[in-house]
Amino acid sequence: MKNKLKSLGLAIGILVALFSFQTSSASAEEYPFTKFQTEDGRYEKTIITTSTLNDVEVIADTTYRINKNSGIKTEYWDISPLRVRLCSVSTGSCTSSKAFFDGEGSYNNADFINMKPGKYYVDITDTLSNYRFEGIVAVNLYNYY
Repeated sequence: MKNKLKSLGLAIGILVALFSFQTSSASAEEYPFTKFQTEDGRYEKTIITTSTLNDVEVIADTTYRINKNSGIKTEYWDISPLRVRLCSVSTGSCTSSKAFFDGEGSYNNADFINMKPGKYYVDITDTLSNYRFEGIVAVNLYNYY
C-alpha cells in the first residue's frame, strides 16, 4: 500500500512539475477590452512591448457606425473600414495601418510581429468620411517567434 501511495505521489509530482514548466514557458500579457471611438483625436490604448513580449494582437469588437450628419448610431459588424496602427511614444513614428482582417479567417484582429521594445499608442481610424465608429478594443502581447 505504501509503495502504491509513493508511486501515485511521485506520478502526481512529475505531472505538476511538467505542467508548471510548460505554462511558465508560454508568456503573454493582456490589455483588457476598453471603449474606443474613431475621429476623437485620442489614442485608444498605451501598451509596452519587451524583448520577450514583442508580438502585438489588437482585437476590435462590438462596433457601431455613427452617421456624422444625423447622429444615428447602428450596430455594424463589418469592421472592414477600420484600420489600426501602433505609434512609438518616444519617436512619434507609426507603423503602417492594418485592417482588422488577417486573411486567414479572423475578421476582428490585426497582428504586429516583432515590434521593438518600447511604449506604443494604439490608434484606430476609419476610412468612411461620413461616419465615425465606436466599439471595444483589447490588446494581447505574445512572443510567437
